[in-house]
Amino acid sequence: MNRRIDSLEAMCRAVQEVVGNFGRAWWRGQPAGEPLLPGAFRCGATQQMEARRARKFMLQAGTRHSHVPGPEQYARWLFLMQHYGLPTRLLDWTESPLIATYFAIEKQGRKRAYLWALDPDGLNESQFPGTAHHPQLTYLDDDSPLVTAAFFEENRRDLPDQRVLAVFPPELDLRMLQQQSVFTLHGGNTPIEQLEGRDSFLTSYEIPATASERIRRELDWVGIRASTLFPDLTHLAADVCRIVGRTS
Repeated sequence: MNRRIDSLEAMCRAVQEVVGNFGRAWWRGQPAGEPLLPGAFRCGATQQMEARRARKFMLQAGTRHSHVPGPEQYARWLFLMQHYGLPTRLLDWTESPLIATYFAIEKQGRKRAYLWALDPDGLNESQFPGTAHHPQLTYLDDDSPLVTAAFFEENRRDLPDQRVLAVFPPELDLRMLQQQSVFTLHGGNTPIEQLEGRDSFLTSYEIPATASERIRRELDWVGIRASTLFPDLTHLAADVCRIVGRTS
């Protein structure tokens, strides 16, 4: 099968292939050359810096968000911070290949992009064979040692190794609903595409830079646009100006 996606029709064929191989999949779109690695590792933040950022976010988020987690709900804070741009040890995925394709072309600029497909059960089976995590997806509790270790610098020593875990988050925010958000939680700076046995749980499709405009137009036709993925007034106003300016 062609490993290139130049239209939504080609994307649907890729989805059929992936579902046939994996059973179900999570999706992520990003420019070519970028590793499947969370922001906390890509931005070079130290453990101390990461902990200070997290604590400052917690102290000030309550005046800006109507439903913040409780002070001891570490997992929920981690997911919320990730969705609003604070670098964490979480990597964003989505259950929708359409949404992943949108983010792939929005970020690619004049570069190639890739649509990545992940088998979350296969990843967890590979990383945690014979444990309580196998073979189902992990729904992380707020007192999970893995989350605590990923969240606070002083507890980092409790993280047992450098493995990656596919986790299904609590739905804390409208953005998470709209973007059908799921995550991988990373214990170290090894990208997913470099993990041993990756071919059993990971695959990708190239999106040429020349196809971005066509795919962007087709996504707009099926309602995948900024104002539906980021349901706030700023993105709504931008989309209204774009659409009305185009049709008037």
